[in-house]
This record gives sequence, C-alpha cells and structure tokens, in this order.
Amino acid sequence: MTHSLFDISVLEPLAAGGAVPLTPNSRLARRIEAEWGRAQVASGKVAWEPLGAIAVQEWLRGRWLEAVELDL
Repeated sequence: MTHSLFDISVLEPLAAGGAVPLTPNSRLARRIEAEWGRAQVASGKVAWEPLGAIAVQEWLRGRWLEAVELDL
C-alpha cells in the first residue's frame, strides 16, 4: 500500500468552487491527480470529476495558444 504524502482533503472545497490547482511541474500534477482519485475511492465514490491539476508551464502554454487563436 502506498503512503500518501499529501493531505488532499484541503483541495476538496477548492475543487467544489471550480479552482484548478497549478503545480511547478507535471510530475507533481500527476501525483496530485492520483491522490485525488485514491481519496475519492476511499470515500466510496465510483465516479468523480477529475481535479484538473496542471503544471504552470502547461497552463501558460494553453493561455498563449488561446491568445494566438483570438489574435490578441
């Protein structure tokens, strides 16, 4: 059994409000997503919305692509 390094419960109210966690790298974003899934399973859920954690560089790239598409 894998030991969790995160208290993922602090993200629950943020996720309910639609917040997207930004992380310094993709590895941490994947780990947070995995922990989120484990927490959902542990609470008895069989289906849930993904948390949507994303690395800052990917988030910035997405905003840049949107700006290019809108010709800003």
